Amino acid sequence: MDEHLAFNGKAGKLDERVFSKLKLLCRPVKARQDTAQQGNATTLVSQDDVPFYNTRLVLRTVEKPWTGDLSKEEIENNLEQIILHYAIVPQVAYYINKQTVSFVAPYFGGGTLDEVIQKERDKTATIETEIPSERKPEIALERPQTLEWKDKLRILYQICRAIEYLHQPPKCERKPVSHGNICMQNVLLDEQKNARLLFLAPKSVEGGVGEEQFQEDKNKDVQTFKEMAQEALQQSRKKAASDILAHIQRAVTMTDIKKELESGLRGEDINWWTPSQDDGKKKDKCEICCVNKPEKTFDKLTHDRFCVSKIQICVGCLWNWRYNPVKCHSCDEEKIRSPVGDRWGAIFIAGTDKKEDITKRFEDDIEKLKDRVITKAILMGVKDNVVTVKKSTTTYGEQLEKAFSKIDTPEITTIVLVYSGHHGDEGFQLDAHTLKDSELEQKFNCLKHVTKVIVFLDCCHPKMLNLGKKAILQFNAVTSKQKAICGPTGSQFVNDIVKVLTNPWECKCCKNTPLIRDYDMHKYFNNHPYNSSIEPSQLSNTDGDHDHILTFRLVDPGWLKALEKSLDISPLQNLKKELFKLYDNTASTLSIRLDIDEALEKIYENPKLTLKENGKDKGGDIAELNDIFQIKEGTLAKTVFVEGEPGSGKSSLCKKIVHDWCETKREGRTIYTRTHTKVNELSSQFEFVFHIILREAKKECCIKKMILKFIIERIGIDKTSGEELLGEILKSNTCLLVLDGLDEWQHPEGCHSGERIPHVKTSWENCTLLITTRPYKLAELKIGLSKIGKHVMVNGVSNPEKLVENIVSRLNDLPSTGMSHNPEGTRTLLNHELCIKEIQENNLWHFSEYPIVLAHIVWLSYKGRLLTDMKLSDLYETLLKERCSESCDKRSSSPRSKYKEIIPTLSKIAFAKLFAEDENQTIVFEIDEEENVNFESQKTASLESGIISCTNDPGDSPQYYFLHKTVQEYLAALCISKDIAKCCSHIKHTYKNNRGESGISLSQILIFLCSIDTKAAEELSKEMNELFTDFCDRDGYPSFEAMMLHDTIRKGQKELDRSDNSGRKLCLQHVTYNEHFDDTRDENVATVLEQYVKINQSCMSLYIEERIDSANRSDDKVLDLKMFKGLKYLHLKGTNFKDVTGLNLSHLVECSIEFITPRLAPNLTSTFYNSEIECLQTMKKLDLSNMTDVHWLHKRKGIQKLLIWKGLRRLHKGSKQNKILDLRRLGNLKHLTEVGLLELCYSDVVNLPVFKLHTVKVGFDELQNAPLFMSTLSTHGTCQNEREGLFSHLKDLHLEKIRMSEEQFRRLSQSFIKAGGTSLWLRLCSIEPGDDVPQLQNECEQQAVSSECATRICHGFVTITVEGFIRLIDYVTRCGHSVDCDLFSTTLKSNSAVEQPVLPMLGPQPISADYTTKLRLSWIEMSTEQICQIVGRINQLNHSVTLALERCTVKSDEYNPLRHQMVPPPNTSLNYTKRITIENMDISETLCLYVASSAIYYGYTCEISRCDILPSEVPHADNLHFPQMAAIHSPAHTAKLTFHEASIPQHVVERLACQAKISRHLVECVLDKCYVWPPPDVRSLKKKMEEDPAIQIEKFKFEPKYEHIWIWPKSYEADQTWDIRFKATAKKSALTESTAENAEVTECTRM
Repeated sequence: MDEHLAFNGKAGKLDERVFSKLKLLCRPVKARQDTAQQGNATTLVSQDDVPFYNTRLVLRTVEKPWTGDLSKEEIENNLEQIILHYAIVPQVAYYINKQTVSFVAPYFGGGTLDEVIQKERDKTATIETEIPSERKPEIALERPQTLEWKDKLRILYQICRAIEYLHQPPKCERKPVSHGNICMQNVLLDEQKNARLLFLAPKSVEGGVGEEQFQEDKNKDVQTFKEMAQEALQQSRKKAASDILAHIQRAVTMTDIKKELESGLRGEDINWWTPSQDDGKKKDKCEICCVNKPEKTFDKLTHDRFCVSKIQICVGCLWNWRYNPVKCHSCDEEKIRSPVGDRWGAIFIAGTDKKEDITKRFEDDIEKLKDRVITKAILMGVKDNVVTVKKSTTTYGEQLEKAFSKIDTPEITTIVLVYSGHHGDEGFQLDAHTLKDSELEQKFNCLKHVTKVIVFLDCCHPKMLNLGKKAILQFNAVTSKQKAICGPTGSQFVNDIVKVLTNPWECKCCKNTPLIRDYDMHKYFNNHPYNSSIEPSQLSNTDGDHDHILTFRLVDPGWLKALEKSLDISPLQNLKKELFKLYDNTASTLSIRLDIDEALEKIYENPKLTLKENGKDKGGDIAELNDIFQIKEGTLAKTVFVEGEPGSGKSSLCKKIVHDWCETKREGRTIYTRTHTKVNELSSQFEFVFHIILREAKKECCIKKMILKFIIERIGIDKTSGEELLGEILKSNTCLLVLDGLDEWQHPEGCHSGERIPHVKTSWENCTLLITTRPYKLAELKIGLSKIGKHVMVNGVSNPEKLVENIVSRLNDLPSTGMSHNPEGTRTLLNHELCIKEIQENNLWHFSEYPIVLAHIVWLSYKGRLLTDMKLSDLYETLLKERCSESCDKRSSSPRSKYKEIIPTLSKIAFAKLFAEDENQTIVFEIDEEENVNFESQKTASLESGIISCTNDPGDSPQYYFLHKTVQEYLAALCISKDIAKCCSHIKHTYKNNRGESGISLSQILIFLCSIDTKAAEELSKEMNELFTDFCDRDGYPSFEAMMLHDTIRKGQKELDRSDNSGRKLCLQHVTYNEHFDDTRDENVATVLEQYVKINQSCMSLYIEERIDSANRSDDKVLDLKMFKGLKYLHLKGTNFKDVTGLNLSHLVECSIEFITPRLAPNLTSTFYNSEIECLQTMKKLDLSNMTDVHWLHKRKGIQKLLIWKGLRRLHKGSKQNKILDLRRLGNLKHLTEVGLLELCYSDVVNLPVFKLHTVKVGFDELQNAPLFMSTLSTHGTCQNEREGLFSHLKDLHLEKIRMSEEQFRRLSQSFIKAGGTSLWLRLCSIEPGDDVPQLQNECEQQAVSSECATRICHGFVTITVEGFIRLIDYVTRCGHSVDCDLFSTTLKSNSAVEQPVLPMLGPQPISADYTTKLRLSWIEMSTEQICQIVGRINQLNHSVTLALERCTVKSDEYNPLRHQMVPPPNTSLNYTKRITIENMDISETLCLYVASSAIYYGYTCEISRCDILPSEVPHADNLHFPQMAAIHSPAHTAKLTFHEASIPQHVVERLACQAKISRHLVECVLDKCYVWPPPDVRSLKKKMEEDPAIQIEKFKFEPKYEHIWIWPKSYEADQTWDIRFKATAKKSALTESTAENAEVTECTRM
């Protein structure tokens, strides 16, 4: 596809037809940017981006802006030859008729300078006229300025440079001009607050008027600029502003003013220009014309060495360089040289032949190339320094000598050589003179200033010229073995060169681009040879992309057709408009189904949003809707999960987001006239929003297909073109994908992707995915935290009172429905405050968490149907009757008869679907109308009532869903009440075979039944208890769900007591008492239990959790459980009882008793002693804490889980520590899987049945060798990868206070790591040195294991030798699969008997799928050498690694890693990520530089937070040594250095900048709130960095902090902190074989 430039360096002329189409996209606005005071003027602004230009445009129509009698050609020439400058509004096109001219320019959204200053004046006037006593605090404290004075100073400087460019252009073909209308109204601001001067036509032109008149016009420009500066800065109270104004008033020319302003900018540390931030929202545009994309190759063009931000230039703006030399906005370079024609020379050589006519053909060929290509201004444009060498009276030798002498000047850096003639082995035939190839090469090589040579050789047997380091583009007519052909019409080669360079390429295989490069020509000739018998050849030897540039292409005459075509067919704009229409119909009304269809914003209330982190509630509400999309540093989250219960407002939130986007995108005002809120920011940052209701897309899992089917096809866009358009949008634009209702969607069975949510392609880099779901679905899918960018909980609305007020207001606006009329015949309006009070008094305000239900309750109140003390079932019955009544009123049918017909039918459907075999068909479902005959007859009435709804997509079965889940549960309760036995049996069957839950989901149905049918409620309560018991038997006892069940039964009992005075009681077999949450906590626990036991004689479980500070402490009381005969699950957590009596062990499955303090508990001990073994056969888990007498332990069998914690010490207090605990009898326990023995007073443990256990926890009360126990682990543990031996079952091993040899530790840790999917915990252990430890070497073969089998290693308060520590690090980092290793409070002991250990150098590593090693070291004392060894190992690894150093102590040593040369990793092609974090430590300058430089060279992330970086004694002459690895990481792996709240020496920052510069890599460095010392030298640091063109400073700001935080480093000075950000860009990324084989060493010296 050809590349058309929207702007070709001259203003394009529009015809009437195209201009009319362009005007259709625009609308009139007030004269915000129409200030050209030249006759009557009108301004039009486009609503959205204009196709082809891809930006918003302004059309300014003015009366004839020229004076005098000019011809049509002269007028059009003046209109075309616009003046281009970064601070002048570019007029990119124009339309002219007899009376007016319409100028087309990009739209700048910042308004005019006058508009902004006026806003400042108005605000100041408001404050000054207020009475102080009545002044609002926020206004009194608010600064009146909308522009900082520094912004104003920068704006004035930019406009000054624009005027200077008009008055005194650089050396070029354009004459100086005057402006004639300098004022603030003609200064336009963009959104970065950069300024551009509006300029349509000059006041006067040098030479066009008298010299005195022209000078007077320029003086007027100077004077009006001074007046504008005075007006702009007069509000500023800064002394610097006054000083600058005084200097400006004394200046004479714009150049003088520029110097004064420049001095002010430097003194105040103000950048000359603010470039657009690359945040994914802004379009990449040329900074001069603001419509074309910048040419990336031009970034390499030469700028002033102090340039901090190179101007972005397009081909069009540089194409007209002779008339408009390009100036950079950030440096003083006289002009930016064009890579085509600028400082070029040309030598044309015509050879000779014996025949004069052939010699004439040679001369004609070079003239043809000269005239039609090389000297043509719009192509190569070599105008000066052109020499022709041909047969004449002067010899060829003399001509050549003169030609090369002429071009040997600093003004020429590129030479074009054209030769047409004979060539043979001896060289070029020039009459009697023969020019050897070597002689020609020598002539070029002697040209000191020439860096690039373009050669066209139209001759036989041409050779490739060897010009050394000079870039060369050589085009030969034939290969070195062929003869060239010259016919009567001249050389075919020359003719084809001319044709190719002067005509559009009409083939489809070659692309027409604004620049023609050598490889474009090569491709064209390869695809279109001009003669099948010969083959043109080409040689390129270049050092950079811009050296490949051969010429500009002729201005494309087809740009106007391309513009018209874009205006006729603009898919992006058309899609937006269609989306607006679609969303207006689907997203702008709430589905409350009242008798009004209200616009969303009129009854919408902001949701109550709570942020969650790591799956837990972080606390605090999210105040702004915009914040749910933002993560730190203002960037957009990739994935946002919004979870909430049914009816909590998830769908309303989605509709609000879509609505806000539509409203914002339809606006066309400036950022100053538009109300600038966070909602605007939220909506405007997304170019497109795609809203999908997932219940409608059940059969799709790819989001793109969902959008195509449910949006693109629905709005009528062709499927093929729609798919292509959508693919481009999702890949290139910032999009928001709103997926509502993940819980109502199921992953299609045909998809084999492991991702269980709708799929997003990785190429959609700028897309944000927002998914709403109920909480259970998120837990069910087990989505990793790394895939959740933002996790939000929605709990109704933030202000339910306001929601009620809005609904009441809208209802009161209805014509004649609602409450009855009063006796006078007037209508009684509902008062929202009385409505709220009525809802609260009826105990219904808890429905404020469910906005839809709350809205219906308000509706009932409005209709006068809300009764006092209304039962829950009565509320829902009334609600449904009213819906039926309303729908029947519209159809004039009987509401009562319809209700009686509809409800029984819907109740059966509600029950059947709620308890369907397929759990995914419970909320959204299909209805078989053949089986549900009654529904078929009641379908219309049911749907019209809104009790049930339907979506029916073409080709899919209708999908039904009830108004709200509680409505479905109410109807299901009605069904149960009609046939209790049958329904309970069905529920039991469903849960047994198709549900994995405990039955808690039946809670709401039970509460409804309590007021519908008390007997049915009693039966359902029994069923729920049985289901919960079955769940416990299957999956273990869940304490939280037990409390939920208990709470449900209590609520149901209250509802039942309101409906039935018979004394009927609900069944409760699972009793809980939690003093932290229960409302019975003020009562004595024994009293509460007694009440429950009287009602429920057959309790299955008992859970008690007491508070330590309980007012009802029972320290001297005994818990009597004799009434709990059938107890299966007993959990006493933190109990204050001194003993437990009456415990029946016969049915116990789990017994967990945790005394708050050590207890003898004689009654409980006696219970275990006196029970027969048969009584314990059902026991699976026994967990006893602080029970001191456990002698009975050796007697029992049949325990599946044995967890005995603290307290064993007291039993053996004073005894010798040489007893061995024999656990032989545990081997008889067939189902034993977990054993926990901690704080043992024994010296060892034997006969532990390790082959049966999944979890083993063994710990002693004092440090023990435990040789027998360790021998058991070592004997059965293996170093094989297969899961056999000890690791056939064992997953978790926890050891405390055990002394082991280094060899035992090595074998144990390596066995666990190799097994994979295990965890090894060591606490308070000691690793002793031994004589049998082998030397460090490559001990294991890597074998990649799934990342799901990651091993967890956690050692705390462990003493280990340095060698053992290094060995562990060595094995963890290269074992071949994921390991999470956490070492904290570890003591490293040196072993003087062995040499200081060193991590071995890694050799080639096998290529496998990426996996991650996580290494966290905290509270450890290490040497600099040890840390550097670990970092060096990370540098060598070919997989993802995370290293965290926290609160470690670094011992000073003489080790200097900067003296050692680094080596590149063995494999650099893998896509892995590495990250190092260092927190809360004092580290040396040497260590800091080594770690940071490693990140720079190896392309990973390094974060150093709250650290003191201490000066090093290492001399600065010792430089960093790293290999030159120019291509080891891609832009995706940009090295990122972050220093946060750190204390860092200024020279360290300087060295880091230097290291980044010479690394040839992409580097981003951030110093966030850092104390850079010594303070006086910091600004000098900035100056040094600014002097280096390779360093791009993005921010260098003094930002002190004054509050104190204790975690800051000692030397951190909070009031002397800086925010510094800079980048170093990658140089040429071409790692040649020689570089790879001979890694050069790069040294960094200070700036």
